[in-house]
This record gives sequence, structure tokens and C-alpha cells, in this order.
Amino acid sequence: MSSIGVSRAEGLDEACYKPLKRKSKYTVRTQQRQRPQNVKERIVQQREFENLRLESEHVAEFRYQPVKCKREYRMVVLRKNISHEKGDAVLFPEIRYFFYISKISTPGETGVPEPKSPLPSL
Repeated sequence: MSSIGVSRAEGLDEACYKPLKRKSKYTVRTQQRQRPQNVKERIVQQREFENLRLESEHVAEFRYQPVKCKREYRMVVLRKNISHEKGDAVLFPEIRYFFYISKISTPGETGVPEPKSPLPSL
């Protein structure tokens, strides 16, 4: 299913993909604080470790019927554009696909769950 899903996701028209807008974790009740300086990011760049940076996320959907099933399902595809960096240099871009199968047939709901971290560990 994985290679079929990836080939199908890559074959989708670019107009099918929409930018994924994540909900904020909470609403600020007082005034918003200034973000502290990211020290860890600076150290990773100085020591020239390889770093994965999430550039953008897009979501699309299509109908999918497994071979042995009588029912058609809705496949939601989450496409993540990731850049591999080493120091200040960008080594190469990478695209990763994540698939979610849903019985919900309404096209308005994406059905993409909120991840615990921005990038999955391998």
C-alpha cells in the first residue's frame, strides 16, 4: 500500500494540495511574550551537524479502495517539505508523505491528527 500510496500522491495535480494550517495550542489571555533566542539551533549550525528543517506542509485527499475491500475510503495525504542542512548550507530538499485513511466522506474535514513533534523520528 505504501508504494501505491506514494505513487498516487506524487501523481496528484499540484492544485489538489492545500497548505496545512495548524491550530494554535492555546490562546494568549494576557499579552504575548517575545520568543527567547534559540541557542540550540545556533550551536547545531556552528558545529555543522546535519539538521532537518520543516519548510512547509500540504494536505490533499483522494478516494482509495483496497483490493480485498468492497468499500471505498478517503485517503488523506500529508506532504512535508523538509530541507537537510549542514551548518549554513542547504544540502538537499526531501519530500515525505504521511497517509491517513478515513471513513469520513466529507471533503471539508482533513482528518489529519496533530503531531506530537514537527518531524517524526526514523
